[in-house]
Amino acid sequence: MLNYLKAELWRYFRRPAGKILFTLSFALPAALVLYIWAGNQWIDPENPITLADTWAIAAILMPFAGVLFLMAIVDAAFADEHRLGTMKNSIAAGFSRWIVYSGKILSGILLSVLHLACAWGSFLLAGMLLLPFGIPLRALLLRLGLLLLEIIPLWLGMLGILYLVYFSFRNGLVAAIAAAAGSFLIMVALLSLNVYAAEVLAQLQLIIYFFSVVLENSLLTDFADLQVDRLFLARCWLVGGGYFLACAAAGWLLFRRRDIS
Repeated sequence: MLNYLKAELWRYFRRPAGKILFTLSFALPAALVLYIWAGNQWIDPENPITLADTWAIAAILMPFAGVLFLMAIVDAAFADEHRLGTMKNSIAAGFSRWIVYSGKILSGILLSVLHLACAWGSFLLAGMLLLPFGIPLRALLLRLGLLLLEIIPLWLGMLGILYLVYFSFRNGLVAAIAAAAGSFLIMVALLSLNVYAAEVLAQLQLIIYFFSVVLENSLLTDFADLQVDRLFLARCWLVGGGYFLACAAAGWLLFRRRDIS
């Protein structure tokens, strides 16, 4: 497994898409801070925007960017192996189907965590250099840690959905379109049904949690109040983990029966 993971990571960073995504994970958050700082200097330098203010903006923007990055990372890591027929090379080299399947998913998790760490590290470093903190740095980092504890399991659930789609379709472009369109259409269908069951199901949708419930819970809480809502946190991990495990199991059932040639 370790050798397969090393090969997957090496292949990812050897491809132009992997290098571009890694560069963007550093550059875009720093560019956001620079843009806010420059705009503030131009418009109202007497009332500087703080790192805490900018953090709230980033916490809203990064989940949107994070979904797009997840799709791009999975697409770059998968490298259209179904369409090109290169997955058979791993099987021929002696790796079992389980190693190939689980290795793909584990490498996707590692790459996602790496890009997330680079993005937030770049943002915080640029913010500390250019902006006043606004609040004690410890309070800001604790709030960021709580936000990540809430969002990471939901991000993991989305990763499971994406890998299920990519293992199901031979063409990477078709898989990406299916993932985007499917998420949107399922939500619309659920929200359009005026029954209690549909309302409950809609509340379990990852996108709704990701873009509204989590951010509202994290951003509207005062920085001084760092108490953890354990029930809410457990629901995040239950929903995200449930999606991930269900999709991983479904993907494995499909992959073990797929003709690899």
